[in-house]
Amino acid sequence: MLTTFRKATKGVGAWVVLGLAILAFAFVGVPTLSGSGGQEAIRVGGTVFEVAAVEEEFSRRFQRQQRGENAPASREEAVAAGLLDQVVRDYGLRALILEEADTLGLAVSPEMLTTYLRAQPAFLDEDGEFDSNRFNRVLAANQLSLTELRDRLSLELIEGQLNRAVATGVGAPAILAQSLALRQGEERDVSLVTFSAPEIAAPSEENLRQYYEERQGRYRTGEARGFTYLLLTDDTIGAEIAISDEDVRQLYDARVGSLGTPEIRSLTQAQFRDASAARDALAAIEAGAAFNDAVEAAGGTLATLDGVTESAIADQAVAEAAFAAASPAILGPIDGIFGTVLVNLTQIVPATTPSFEEVREDLEAALRQEDLGQRIDDIYTEIQFAGDDGTPLAEAAQGLDLSAVTISPKPLAALQDDDRLPPALLAAVFTTAPGAYFEEVRLPEGGVAFFELGEIVPSSVQPFEAVEEEVATDWRTDQRIEALRGVREAVMSAIADGQSFADAVAAEGETVSTRTLSANVLNDDLPPALVEAIFSRPIGEVLDALGSDRTDLTLAKVEDVRFIAPSTAPSLAQLRQTLSRDIATDLFEAYLLSAEQDYGIRVNDGLLAERFGTAP
Repeated sequence: MLTTFRKATKGVGAWVVLGLAILAFAFVGVPTLSGSGGQEAIRVGGTVFEVAAVEEEFSRRFQRQQRGENAPASREEAVAAGLLDQVVRDYGLRALILEEADTLGLAVSPEMLTTYLRAQPAFLDEDGEFDSNRFNRVLAANQLSLTELRDRLSLELIEGQLNRAVATGVGAPAILAQSLALRQGEERDVSLVTFSAPEIAAPSEENLRQYYEERQGRYRTGEARGFTYLLLTDDTIGAEIAISDEDVRQLYDARVGSLGTPEIRSLTQAQFRDASAARDALAAIEAGAAFNDAVEAAGGTLATLDGVTESAIADQAVAEAAFAAASPAILGPIDGIFGTVLVNLTQIVPATTPSFEEVREDLEAALRQEDLGQRIDDIYTEIQFAGDDGTPLAEAAQGLDLSAVTISPKPLAALQDDDRLPPALLAAVFTTAPGAYFEEVRLPEGGVAFFELGEIVPSSVQPFEAVEEEVATDWRTDQRIEALRGVREAVMSAIADGQSFADAVAAEGETVSTRTLSANVLNDDLPPALVEAIFSRPIGEVLDALGSDRTDLTLAKVEDVRFIAPSTAPSLAQLRQTLSRDIATDLFEAYLLSAEQDYGIRVNDGLLAERFGTAP
């Protein structure tokens, strides 16, 4: 299928095929998985994702949303906003890629995966080196296991292989880049006017109550949840941990070789194609020539390494020779992996070893963290056993001389300012489906939280008295918008009767101004929707948009259009490169659509509806 698809996208017909495929990608539906047993939520060919995986991914994304602004108040709101649709679609695409990879025999070796993982920017320290602490923090923050991360990175690597295979040789035609460049340099002359909303008289209580009754959906409370939780952190159980001086001393003795700084050396290495050239250079050096001059005269290449450890030198033979020397010297010839090498060893900085007192505090903290982890693991096991026996969390905690805390039902917004409650715990509490028991949360800041859901109070409409002020604000906003719409209708009606734009505006008490807008200049004093319309609609059309605070309305009429050619060749080349990347992306999406038509994506809507309360 891959070869056939690539042939179909070559030549003149490529644009037709690609265009149709991309259009279809937006409209093809996903068939329902009917008659399937078990917990299968999504099936593509032989690849299956169970509902538990969908629930876990949904919860993970919902928790990320909870850390941002304008977050949905409940799982139901997140589902209604399309989060479940997105998760289902992403899993379907993931399954498509895995199926196609299996058909084509694509695979990711452990070595490829390790190299790719260690190169991820999120896991690197300030020096660009892989940092295991950052790695673990990222996993904890995203509630990912190592296996889940490996699966995701493997999928990325396979997707990359498919993407390169599909998009190799694809480029944007020069004429397309030139046309778009002209479009980016486009200028438009427009006539503009802004109408401010009139003052709105204070509403009567009857007005407000009627408005409230007609729009009760706006004034619902968020879902309230009660729960019991137990925190296993240094603050809650760390007081029991005692670290002896003997334990710290033993750890120092065990780690003393790795506590200080390693020996580093600075050197210049010269690479030669053959041994005779290296010997000629060495002879010249011994006769008094400068190292670099002798190397260049003999046709060698130079590379300087400043302050490197032995492991940082790629050629093992060179590394061993450089770190075996007792003092700076000329070393070689050395039989390296890429030819014969001479080394000018210029500096040796010995390894350092800190005293016990210098690292005592850090070692004690490390031991404390280790003991804390063991203590958490022990309690974790006991809590799990209690949960299996049906013991409530509060009772299980009491049996271990720990104190669980019970929170009465409250909406998420009312709990987010409580410093006792870690954000990760709250996110889990408000994303976990009812019926879960003794759920655990790995906290990014360290430790574990257990929680048990209690009473759940569904979202409900707040009484008028509780939201009267908010209702009044909304009523005034809607009244202003209605008044502005009336002005717009009057202007448009006058234009339809034959008046000019300027005369129609003047009849409403305002004056038109003229202005030239450029496509490549930010026009942030105008509503973004209006600017977009100005550059997409024909000459003569009258356009309108409300301001960001919805207290004014701007009308615009496009009077003239001009195109400005790009001034430099590099800008055109960069644009063509960007277009080529975009086309490659669209082509890969079309390829996935073709794979979808081959394998089919089947979704168990009934099971998802049961778990989430509504079908995706």
